[in-house]
Amino acid sequence: MFAILALAALVLTAGFALAVLWPAQLLFAIDPEEMYAELYDDRDDPAVYLRRAANALREAHAENLAKLDLRDLWFRISAILLGAQTLLWALALAVS
Repeated sequence: MFAILALAALVLTAGFALAVLWPAQLLFAIDPEEMYAELYDDRDDPAVYLRRAANALREAHAENLAKLDLRDLWFRISAILLGAQTLLWALALAVS
């Protein structure tokens, strides 16, 4: 029984670890040409121009943070499952 649970924990651990390691698209830089084109209409009003640019950077940061927070959760679950797996394998060996 413990061996079956340990195998299930192994499969779940591998799944969550794969989810953590799978490539994700994070935004580390802003395309200056795209930003210039989007902000071009506000070029004569520096306050609006800078506020819109700052908001775009804040949105990119929030999007990255949401993706990283989800991966952090998957990592924590994977670590807990690894501990459970170790305990279950030890119990399976002790019982047999």
